[in-house]
Parts: sequence; C-alpha cells; structure tokens
Amino acid sequence: MTKKAKKTKNTKKYSEDFNDTNKCYYFDDTEKSTLKKMGIDENNRHQFFLKDLKQMLFCEQKAKSIAGITDKIIYAIKKIIFFTPNFNDNKPDASNYSCALLTDINNDSWAIFYRPSYVKGINDDLIVKKFPKYGEKNKIKKLETKIQSENPIFAVMSDSEISLKDIVNFSVLDNELPSDAFNNPDQYLLPLDIVSRPIFNTRVRHYAVYLGKKEVVHITGVAGEGTKCETWDKFCKSTSSSAGSSYFSFFSIFTSNSPNSSILGGTGNLTRHHPVIPFKKQEAIIEDISKAVTINYGKGEYKLIDNNCEHLVNMCVLGINRSGQVDGNSRKPFFWLYKELKSEADEFNSPNSSYKSYKSHIEKCIRRAEESRNYTRTKYEIERERFDERIELQPNPPCKIQ
Repeated sequence: MTKKAKKTKNTKKYSEDFNDTNKCYYFDDTEKSTLKKMGIDENNRHQFFLKDLKQMLFCEQKAKSIAGITDKIIYAIKKIIFFTPNFNDNKPDASNYSCALLTDINNDSWAIFYRPSYVKGINDDLIVKKFPKYGEKNKIKKLETKIQSENPIFAVMSDSEISLKDIVNFSVLDNELPSDAFNNPDQYLLPLDIVSRPIFNTRVRHYAVYLGKKEVVHITGVAGEGTKCETWDKFCKSTSSSAGSSYFSFFSIFTSNSPNSSILGGTGNLTRHHPVIPFKKQEAIIEDISKAVTINYGKGEYKLIDNNCEHLVNMCVLGINRSGQVDGNSRKPFFWLYKELKSEADEFNSPNSSYKSYKSHIEKCIRRAEESRNYTRTKYEIERERFDERIELQPNPPCKIQ
C-alpha cells in the first residue's frame, strides 16, 4: 500500500461531518452540545476517532446515571482524560473497561473505572476514587502510570500499611449467588473470579478460583493432595470420605459424627469474590495458577493458620498471601501492599516445572466459558465499546457531570 493510499484509509476513521445522517455515526444536537462542553467542536473534531467520540458520550451518560459518581463529583471539571486501560487486554469477558481521570476546579482529581456487564447474572464493575489536590501537585501522570502497570491496584490503594479487610471492602465485589449458579456458573461468574462456599454448618468457608466451564482450582488439605484442578460439581457438593490431614480432625468435632468426614463436605450458598480492578494482569494470574498446579503447591504443607485454601486463591488472583478468615483474628492484620505483592511474585516458581499444558487448559476453559455465556447484546456491539486512543481534553466551562 502506498503512503497516499494509507493516509486516505486512516482519514475515513475520523469525524469529518457531524451532520451527515448517511454515515455510520450520526450525532444529534444534544450529543453535539455535550461534546462541545467536553471541549470538542468543529475546530478539533477531526482529531478524534468517531468510535471514541461515541464512547465518550456513552461514558458521560453512564456517569450521569450512577449516584456513586454524581453524589461525589459535584464541582465543574477543568480537565478530562479518557482511555481503555492496558489490563483490559485478554480479559475473560466481551465487555470492556473504560477509565476517566478528572480534575475539578478545586484541583481535586478523580479516577473512575467502569465495565458494563451485559450478562444478567453478573454485576457491572465500578470504582470511584478521589485524589485530593492531585491537579495542583501535577500527579495525574503518575496516577495513570500506576493504572497501566503490572499491578493496577496500586493506583487506588493507600501507600501506607493497610489490612486485607480494607482492601477487599474497597476493591473486591462480594455477592451471594442464587441457587441457579450451581447448574449455570458461567452466567454468574467470570473466569478467574474467587468463589467460596460454607464448610458444613460452620462459619468457615472453602475457597477456589473459578476457571470457567465448570472447573475450579483449589487446595483441599486432604493427605497426599496439593493444588489441583477440580470439577465444579465436586467443589460444590463434595462428600469425600477421605480423612484428610490432621487439621481437618479439629473441624470434625463440630461438623460431623463421622471421624472420616472431609473438610470439603457440606453445601451452602455460593459467594462470588470479584476484583473490580485487577491486582495482577490476567496472564500473570493464569501463569501462577498453572505453576501452582504443576508443582502440586501446598502438598503436605496445608495449615489452617498460614497456608489454607484462601491463602492459595488470594496469592493466585490478588498476589496477597493472606486469609481474611485468619487475619480477622490476628493482632497484626496490617501490611504494606507493595511489599506483599513483590514478595509473592515468585511464590510458585520452580526451576524444574513445566506448566504450559496447564496454562493451555486454563485458557481453553476461559474461551469455552465466553462462548457459552448469554449476553443481552451482540458481542460485536459490546466489544466495540472501548477507546482506541488516549484522549485528553480541556472542557468548556461550566462542565459538570450532573
């Protein structure tokens, strides 16, 4: 292709005429007015992809309809940055993340992360975080760098010591699933979500990572077993008669008359634990799970206090070697998130392990789950709802979300 032909092809992607109703994209008067308030008019519209302009309008309408945004961001906006973050790549769902960094007239900055869900049983993802005086201190670029890093969670978490409870309350969505989730988990869970269920009739829960297409990865503590892949049915309804490790005999005092009952026994309501913003990128999570299964991580080393099933899933998905069920009773529940993620980065490494087969299996589970999921819109429409370019705007005052 010649340079001249290539240029002609590219210019067709940009907005050349807002009024041509025969074009694929058409902006009515209300949309033009909204774009003008955000700083886009006939003088600069040629700089933007048409699809990005539509995505900006979509984000603006969503922001105005969500009380969690309109109740917090009440002052006029003087700067806006739109983009689709790097962690959106290779996501386990058709829908996309959009990010907006706003700075208001008081020089307070806001980060908004939003991912719409077009699956009836799965919630939208939303995080709104305020950064006081970031505009005055010119820290927006640093914030954006953290969002685009290997650990996006650093962008919204405190730089000081913090507890697992505080992290989970802000950035992990916990919701109890309906009984239909036992039969149709892909309509309620995304691959690489953490899922838990009660152990017998106690308040203790058993945790696993959902892979998709009715498969999980977990550690049971049963003698001779480490981290392994398991079917969804066995995770939900296990009635294993295996005696398990000595740690399980403690629970048998409260849970069963049989000395051979496994801690996996029992059923109950499932709970989804979904990180709204990734702690680690998807490829890193898949790699860590694959390594853990390959090396049979935790075999013979299961301990309720410092190496249980929740420790495993939190290390794989969140990069945190902590258990909320244990930390709640700990005298030292606070830690540095950065140090925790850094120290756990090589937890599953083994010089002699070959994990590619498990990695391929997990990726296959993710693909099959996506293929079987029922959306309320076509996947083609959903997958187009993203920014192709990073957009930085100086709005025309007064520009408010309300």
